[in-house]
Amino acid sequence: MRRGARALALASLLSACDRAPTEPPVGDVPPSPNASIMPAPLSTSELRAREAPQALRGDEPIAPDTLGPKETLGVTLTVDWKPQDLPAPPRAPEVHADGLASLRKATALRSTLQLTESGRLRLVFEGRGFPVPAGTELRARSDRLGHALVFPGADAYRTAAPGTLRSLFGDRRLDALPLVSGQVGPRKDVAPRLGRAVSRYVVTTKLGALTLDVVRTPELAPASQMFCRLLVELAGVDPSTPSCEPDALPIRAHLAFAAGGVVLEVVDLPAKKVELPLADVSVPPPGARVSDDTTPRAASAVATREELTMMRTRDVDVVAAPGSPAEGLLVKNSSDTLRAVAVDGVTVAWLDAGARTTLSGLRRGRYIASSRTLLGDAGDPPRAIESPGRLTLGEAPTPTPARSAK
Repeated sequence: MRRGARALALASLLSACDRAPTEPPVGDVPPSPNASIMPAPLSTSELRAREAPQALRGDEPIAPDTLGPKETLGVTLTVDWKPQDLPAPPRAPEVHADGLASLRKATALRSTLQLTESGRLRLVFEGRGFPVPAGTELRARSDRLGHALVFPGADAYRTAAPGTLRSLFGDRRLDALPLVSGQVGPRKDVAPRLGRAVSRYVVTTKLGALTLDVVRTPELAPASQMFCRLLVELAGVDPSTPSCEPDALPIRAHLAFAAGGVVLEVVDLPAKKVELPLADVSVPPPGARVSDDTTPRAASAVATREELTMMRTRDVDVVAAPGSPAEGLLVKNSSDTLRAVAVDGVTVAWLDAGARTTLSGLRRGRYIASSRTLLGDAGDPPRAIESPGRLTLGEAPTPTPARSAK
């Protein structure tokens, strides 16, 4: 027994000696050189970026913005909307090319886009070519999914929940339509633009396809991602899709559908950020009330009587069909969507479903007419018409009876 106790004591002593170099007594452990260094606090924008954005509800107001005056650093961009596959005017000597060019420029679809590094987006619709009045805005912030639809003057707004943008431009309502995830294709490098490397990928759905050309803008994350979310929602895709990355800014987006499409293109990309007015980028605008109105509504007529007259240099003798007005073109929208009425490839009016209008001022003669939604996801193919005459949208043209052979 005495020999066993000695052996046990010797083993314990050797074990302690083996641990001594790596396990010093607690009281002798030197303090870590980093023990007093605290982690750097996260900025407000970094904290917001880490939070999962909450979806807005259309029946609830948006909580007041907590954006501070020192969090408005950002850029202002110009975005052109270019409808695709618009028909050309007929080849005739009375077609006034300068008059058409002037009207096309006056009704061009242009918007101003503001993005802040703190995660704010403001898209302002300009001119008279859109189905909403000039000065109407969409605003968004990174901690929410959805938008504030801001009325001209920024004194009132409606909450646009995710899935309502297509309805906004399809019938000037804020009905939530179903969203899908979409299939994201592989990325490929394309030619540089705006002084930056560009990569392209396609998001496809049963409705159509969205081709995105993006550039890396870490200085504007996550606002760059918010513009991407807006674009994919226009394509019917869930804005929370992983296809939108925080530092990837779309500079060109092609929405393509069976009936047509539209291209949104960023015209310039400033190299320097500036302080933007706090009231311009706050979501909702400071002091704005929640409106009881449906949405801001633009006037039906886009072109004036004088501008319609300038589409031709002179009258041409035509035989007016029965029921035609004394002059111009009587147009009725029998479709179930808001339509742009295009004459010779230029938007001249917007018509709600079931509405009608007379395009007074068109000289007597022949024209090419068509219709389309803003996004191009529905429309009528081009058809030859005469003024004075009648045009029904959403209705297949009556085929011309075949002549019997003599």
